[in-house]
Amino acid sequence: MSEASHSTPSRPFHPLFGPLLLLGLTLGCQDSAPEGPREAAQAHLATGTSTQALLPSCASVSTGTPCVGARSAMNTAFVDAAPSAPHLIRHVGILCGTWGGIPNADRPYCSDNNDGLTPQTAWATLQHAVNNVPVGGTIYVHQPFITPSPDDRYSEQVVISRAGTPSQPFRIMRAPDEAISSSGFYANPTLYSPLHATQNRRLAPLVFADGAAYWSVEGLDIDCEDAPVVGITLFNSVNVQPRIRSIALRFMDVRRCNNGGAVVTNSEDILFDRNHFSDNALMYPSGDAVQDAHGILVTKKSARILVRGNTITGSSGDAFQCQGRETPQNGWTPEQLGPSTDITLENNTFTGDFENAVDIKECVGVTVRNGVYSGYRPQSNTASQCGGEAVIFHFGASNILFENNRISDSGLGVMLGNNFKVQATDSGPTYVSNAVIRRNQLFQMTQDGDGDATNGTQTPGIRGGVGCADGIRIDYARDVDIYNNTFDEVGHSAIRLGIDGWNGDLGARRVQQAVNVHVWNNIIRNTGTVQYLEANKQNQRKGGALDFHTSATYSPGLTSNHNLVFNTSGPVLLRKDNEADSVPTRNLTQWKSATGLDAASFEQDPLFDPNSSHTGYMTLDGSPARNAALDDVNNDTDPTVPCGSPARLDLGAVESDCGVGSTPSGEWQRQRGTSDVDQYTAVVTDSAGNVYAAGYSWGSFGFTNQGKSDAILKQHSATGDNGWTRQLGGPEDDQAYALAYSGTPPFAPTQHYLYMVGQTRGALPGTSTSSYVPTGFVAQYDTSGNRGWTQRVGTSGLTGLHAVTVDAAGDIYVTGGTWGYETGGGMPDGALILIAKLSGETGAILWKRVHVGNTSSTLAPSGITLDAQGNIIIAGEFRSSSNAQPIAGFIGKYSPDGTQELAFTSLGGLGITSVSSLAKDTAGALVMGGFTQGNVPGKQSAGGRDGFVAKLSAADFAPIWLELVGTWGNDEVQAVAVDPQTNHIWVAGHTGGPLNGFPNYGGGADLFLWKWNANGSRTSTFRQAGTGLEEEATAVCVDASGNAVAAGWTSGALLGQWNGSTDAVLLKKNP
Repeated sequence: MSEASHSTPSRPFHPLFGPLLLLGLTLGCQDSAPEGPREAAQAHLATGTSTQALLPSCASVSTGTPCVGARSAMNTAFVDAAPSAPHLIRHVGILCGTWGGIPNADRPYCSDNNDGLTPQTAWATLQHAVNNVPVGGTIYVHQPFITPSPDDRYSEQVVISRAGTPSQPFRIMRAPDEAISSSGFYANPTLYSPLHATQNRRLAPLVFADGAAYWSVEGLDIDCEDAPVVGITLFNSVNVQPRIRSIALRFMDVRRCNNGGAVVTNSEDILFDRNHFSDNALMYPSGDAVQDAHGILVTKKSARILVRGNTITGSSGDAFQCQGRETPQNGWTPEQLGPSTDITLENNTFTGDFENAVDIKECVGVTVRNGVYSGYRPQSNTASQCGGEAVIFHFGASNILFENNRISDSGLGVMLGNNFKVQATDSGPTYVSNAVIRRNQLFQMTQDGDGDATNGTQTPGIRGGVGCADGIRIDYARDVDIYNNTFDEVGHSAIRLGIDGWNGDLGARRVQQAVNVHVWNNIIRNTGTVQYLEANKQNQRKGGALDFHTSATYSPGLTSNHNLVFNTSGPVLLRKDNEADSVPTRNLTQWKSATGLDAASFEQDPLFDPNSSHTGYMTLDGSPARNAALDDVNNDTDPTVPCGSPARLDLGAVESDCGVGSTPSGEWQRQRGTSDVDQYTAVVTDSAGNVYAAGYSWGSFGFTNQGKSDAILKQHSATGDNGWTRQLGGPEDDQAYALAYSGTPPFAPTQHYLYMVGQTRGALPGTSTSSYVPTGFVAQYDTSGNRGWTQRVGTSGLTGLHAVTVDAAGDIYVTGGTWGYETGGGMPDGALILIAKLSGETGAILWKRVHVGNTSSTLAPSGITLDAQGNIIIAGEFRSSSNAQPIAGFIGKYSPDGTQELAFTSLGGLGITSVSSLAKDTAGALVMGGFTQGNVPGKQSAGGRDGFVAKLSAADFAPIWLELVGTWGNDEVQAVAVDPQTNHIWVAGHTGGPLNGFPNYGGGADLFLWKWNANGSRTSTFRQAGTGLEEEATAVCVDASGNAVAAGWTSGALLGQWNGSTDAVLLKKNP
């Protein structure tokens, strides 16, 4: 029998709460708020550094002298320093006097003439707060959940021109006690575009002006309501020093701004962190052109810009654009226009914008990594040209690193060049230079354009045109390395260079050179199947896997080797020298003979794992692409190479086998996801060491998503080999929160079962009823992934199940919170404890009970176990009935039939704020983990929120020992599991600092896994891992050999290829 150890999910089950306060002010730093990728507590401000000179030109990586990508990192050290002690909270109200005509008793005298010291004397406007908050102060912004009417909502133009300091930055934040919406997300307050006082026009909502420095804005949404304004403006006037600098914009939703989501002008050290930009589009009536409105625009010599973890969709221009001298403007000299420098884009998801995902013009030092870009189709029907570039570098962009990205469903993956000169007075040509394109996945490149069928006719306001159907295309570029990429289903040409084609700058056809281009270690599969583009495009030119103009005129310095090519529908075709369509396209043997290239390249099927489509094109054992790569001279020092020595690299974007000795024997790690949210919340192992993880996905994790989120169940072998995947869902939200394994059920001695529990809003497969009100569910699976039964478990009100255990007879016990009663209607004042027992064989509900827990607070159970007498022990947290925040942990004991509450106690006296996980050792003692925000008797807090691990007596809940887990950041123990052989305790969770002396903490929240002794002392077996974004280990289990497996999620490329939003992760560690 195995119990799952898990944590309460970051999207709780309970409905919305909360006061109607909108703004609050705090001096100094405050421990802020809920966890999750959108709810991270600590701002990571971009700080100023000395301006670095432009990067010099240099040779490409293949020559051994790399000089690519952004070079000067932003200094964020002051954010990662220990926060100062909390200070007095001052409240700033926005809605004053009435709410929809109803008097608001909380703020009857809201005015900017107040002192702002209490809710009753709140300030009225955010502009007043921005102007008057002391240096180092934090403005808290509150927002109710009821959508305000136009007369009541908050509309104001906020202009910021004050400067904080590295040690005392200003902050504007969503209040830490913000309520939770009915969908389970924390709501952000919204700033709307206001009307001008005297003119019939709207104003930009948020503006950073000359002098602004050291500001962090977190969790403040912007809605321009389709007004022709920019949502967030950072505009530093020409020749004004010091420039706007050190501004962090985080966890914001910027929408419906017709002139763009954000524009950064002549500014430096700017951070865009995990924001969502949507529908920032300027669409004119039928017959007029669609105008550019970008998600994020960087222009006029801005420097050190970091765009990290954002999603952007629905822009009428590009998702991200960086400009230089190619965009003249009155009042700015060419030297003042550009180039912009040190631009980094990482872990972003861009989809369906009208033009490009990434458009880099004359910008220097650009790194684009770990992005997911899809849905970029050609925007117009231009004679003799195809289009649909997802990513384009042109107008002399230089020092480029483009790595570990996934591009799909577009007209062209990556283009370099395409423009002969930067400014009209230049002589040209101007080359894109010093670029490395490596370890990317480019698939499903198509000719199709959105809005037109096959004829290229543009519908007004809708995209038209014809896609190039190319993977990578190079015009006017030099010193470019293209290696370890994977191409699949690319209709025309995988890599195309040295083109005699149309040039828009000249209005004529001319040689477009590709100089010193090196191509190696790529997998190219199913390309060249589109032999002719549309009749008026590119002169009906044929394509091929490799499509090179090989002469010294067009491609001087070209090399190509050690590539794998294959077509499932016939021989691979390769295209040479822009020859007439009457010349037969060559096969690989003919290509080698005619060009002298690719002597060691070969034609075989790369044997991709069919189950890895969402985690990358991973090759199977025996694939010819394994350990076949030409050496990468930087591999021995390159931290982005997943593992292995240069001689053991695989072809293609994903390193599938790491070689002997790359990790300790028996240890492994896996990352899996879609472009949407994917998280593991529970994990168990069976007697053979196979691993089973449960959670939820908002994408097609293994099967087609059934609507919103689906529960998921994933199996891996003991050695980490990919096993089966199951996805369970209906049309609404379905999420799994806990998992248990029955080792010895009496009804089938040779058959063991998995029991997945969670919450559903719809009719799950195997159930006949549905309700929009969420209710709990239990699903039984065998270890081969066959589903046995599904059972709904609920009350008269909203219910979610968060913990499960199995008894010796094979029956199961579940618990969770409920806003209803066992029978009848009505709704209690707070969530109650639901306990139910089900038959493990049939799923029949044997009984269910609802307990109040002698409190009027909301109760949120998170763990369940059985003692030696069969009594049921449940732990969790009290939550405030006003704002749903944890108040104190609790533990309760109930009779075996659930009828009697034998004991119930608050753990607040021990300083415990929340219990996230519960387990027991072989002596019957209880082990729990969670976090504390208060004073723990006899313990010194490390700062912020601390995690804890405690052992209690099962008889009377008396503490045996309690230890803190903390850094100066926010830390939480989210899961504990006990090794039944040794009583060692495995502890997992997340940390906001360098835990246990970890030297490589990079910011955000890292996950950790730590082995403890039974007496509460730590061992040296420890693992901390992070990307600088947000990671959590939400569950942990122990196998029969004492190995631990942690499960959770990441916002970046933590243990493998990042796929977008959050990915589910598994990490196995030896004892």
